[in-house]
Amino acid sequence: MTAVWGAVIVVGMTGLGAWVVGEFLCRNRWRLPHPALQIASDTGLGLLLLSCTLYAASMSGFVLGVPLVSVPMLRGLFAVMTLLALVGGSGKLRAAHTAWPRGGVWVAAVIAGLSAYAAWIVSGAMLPITSLDEMVYHLEIPKRILEVGYLPPFTDNVLAYYPMGPQMLFLYGLGIAGETAARLFHGLYGLLVLLAIYGYARTLVDRTGAVIAATLFATVPTVMVIGAWAYIDMNFTLYAFLALVGTLLYTEARETSEWVGLPWAVYAGLLAGAAWTVKYTGLQLVLLLALVVLVAELRSRTGKLPWGLVALGGLAFLLFVPHLARTWAITGWPLFPFGLGPFELTGAVNWSIEQSDLALAWQRQYGAGYDRNLFERLMSSIWVYTSAEANYTAYDGVVGSVFLLAPLALVARRRSPQVTLLAVFVATYTFYWSLTTTQVRFLIPLLPVMAVLVAVAVSDRLVRFCRSGVAVCIGISVLLAVDSLVPLLVPARGPGVVERYWRGDITRTQFLERRLGPYGLYMEATRRLGPGDRLYMVNMRTWGYLLDLPGRGEMWPYPNGWRSDYTFEHFNLQNTLVAATAPSDIDAFFASRGVTHIMIDEGVTLGEDGLEGRERSILVDYFQRRGTLLFRNPRDLRQSLWKLNLPGGGASP
Repeated sequence: MTAVWGAVIVVGMTGLGAWVVGEFLCRNRWRLPHPALQIASDTGLGLLLLSCTLYAASMSGFVLGVPLVSVPMLRGLFAVMTLLALVGGSGKLRAAHTAWPRGGVWVAAVIAGLSAYAAWIVSGAMLPITSLDEMVYHLEIPKRILEVGYLPPFTDNVLAYYPMGPQMLFLYGLGIAGETAARLFHGLYGLLVLLAIYGYARTLVDRTGAVIAATLFATVPTVMVIGAWAYIDMNFTLYAFLALVGTLLYTEARETSEWVGLPWAVYAGLLAGAAWTVKYTGLQLVLLLALVVLVAELRSRTGKLPWGLVALGGLAFLLFVPHLARTWAITGWPLFPFGLGPFELTGAVNWSIEQSDLALAWQRQYGAGYDRNLFERLMSSIWVYTSAEANYTAYDGVVGSVFLLAPLALVARRRSPQVTLLAVFVATYTFYWSLTTTQVRFLIPLLPVMAVLVAVAVSDRLVRFCRSGVAVCIGISVLLAVDSLVPLLVPARGPGVVERYWRGDITRTQFLERRLGPYGLYMEATRRLGPGDRLYMVNMRTWGYLLDLPGRGEMWPYPNGWRSDYTFEHFNLQNTLVAATAPSDIDAFFASRGVTHIMIDEGVTLGEDGLEGRERSILVDYFQRRGTLLFRNPRDLRQSLWKLNLPGGGASP
């Protein structure tokens, strides 16, 4: 528990320090219409500055060849944030406490609800890392930065070339207080999202309605589950929502004068750029915000050109440029690993245009299955709210049908002009989402807007009846969220794995062995491989975070000790087997990658959906000729670890 409290203190003091920094940056430039919205904005901007500072240090170290990032450096930065928190944050907390409403059942209920929710997030953050993206790149990249002292190129993880904003905060938390602190930064962003929703909703509805809006978002089952993980969805959601609010304020102010509205266009661009440092989809966000401005102009008919859009789009792009430049410098293509129009990929860093096409096709199908026609994709914008399954072919998450009440905001008697623009944003975002990757996590940035619209709808007519219905829906969402923490909390027989871990009945290793089937095989690879060895993983997931391999010191760009080409190790191996005319062709494939060992799921690779008959026979024969079986996973005998006996020798197991 000491480590957990340490993580809470690190994240809490850093958040408070970021609030102080953000308030100093904003000063009187951007005064948002509600204190809660202002706090969320200031803190988000302060955390953005911290993230950019760490990114600059990580990239400067790479360019100069000097390890600038270290645990002592991160602790020094934390000391600065703590000093800012102690000097400037105490007064802010006193002011917030004074402004907090006194007494009443609602106030007590809100405090109790926030406390329970915080306990839920902290409890989840205490668990060992088991979610896919954390192990593949959200925490894998910070772990490697701490090893070498800078942000290095990666030959085996294309996700390392996505924007790296949130990963810098994970680096900060991981280096100072471990995994729990890294995860709690995502939870901190979730708290800021709730503040932003409440603050903006208060400009449209009463206090109860604003609490409903924030609660609707907080109790989305998928949000409750991933809120305690080191993911990036809350980061993107906060910045996207604040950018939308800034855009709406710009459309209002420009009715007086374009120059009056320009500061808000700059604010919206800054926040949209912050979102762009989180995900590539920041580009789509900028386009949607521009559409909102154009629709507002059609409604108001001011006859003025919205020059603020230049500031909005230009500033957003400028914030994204450092991430773009890194990718371009290392791979030769700024949008790696994605092709664009007539521009071709260079084939750098183990990639090709064919792999890019496969990656895009895979991502478009993620969460939507592989057989959906256009009608089914469009209908997914409704079905995603009614689906109660968290599986790969049903949006990979759970939202809740209560959000389908959002369109009723358009017929509310007290509808604000802003509601129409919110509806435009919802409609265009939903259309874009339904035609691309129909997965719940990609829908999360829209849910704060939907929650506000639901609050507007139920705050108009039949208030008591509507709010009672919403309360029932919220209760159902909470039950779904708790149940979706797998049958771990309430299993059929005896205490669950999570409960046993929290009670201290099982160790971290025992927890991971029960939660991750291949965990024992990964640990065996770590135990057996030494300097000069390199592991190639085939259909075994790229959970690099679990591996602690010394690797090959002479391998460019740095010794990560394993190869996998992300999801395409099977693709590359299959192409080699198709073209192979002799075992020497396969030898050359592995030798060119420095591979000495193979971890493989034979059930997948050699199964009906894996290799064709000829290639399957070639690979089986190759293992018999060149391979030495070292270990089989006792939990799945189809998963195995092999040593390759390539011509010229190799490292011993």
